[in-house]
Amino acid sequence: MQCEICGIDIKGVQQKIILDSSKLGVCIECVKYGTLIEEAVPVKKEVQKKLSSIKSPSYSKKKSYKIELEELIEDYHLHIIDARKSHNMTQEQLASKIKEKVTLIKKIERNDIIPEDSVRKKIEKVLNIKLTEGADDFDWKNTGVKKSMTLEDLVTIKK
Repeated sequence: MQCEICGIDIKGVQQKIILDSSKLGVCIECVKYGTLIEEAVPVKKEVQKKLSSIKSPSYSKKKSYKIELEELIEDYHLHIIDARKSHNMTQEQLASKIKEKVTLIKKIERNDIIPEDSVRKKIEKVLNIKLTEGADDFDWKNTGVKKSMTLEDLVTIKK
């Protein structure tokens, strides 16, 4: 059992006090905060065993995150148009399949807007195409960089 005031585990004896019209089970140290109503209520060993066997949640599992350096390909809109036409789909049909508005598809195909990742992924799935290229797809030969990328390389690539 734990003291209802300080929270430490009570080993052996629990004291009962009244504090502001509330009955509390406390340790010997916290008796001074209230009026003692019962003395020396032994804590059952079974309860102590159950409480000691309960483990606090373990947060030792570390999550690993993979940083993906994917960028939308330069002529993504042309790939979308070609793939849509090869699937014999209209813009309206594509829009209904990915549950987006037709105007969004039209703007993406005109290269007026860049699709958000969620929309891009839906288009990729429906048309069975890939609209991104990662750092592994990047031509490292012309940069003079060995295949380990730094922040400076990212800035250079973006330019």
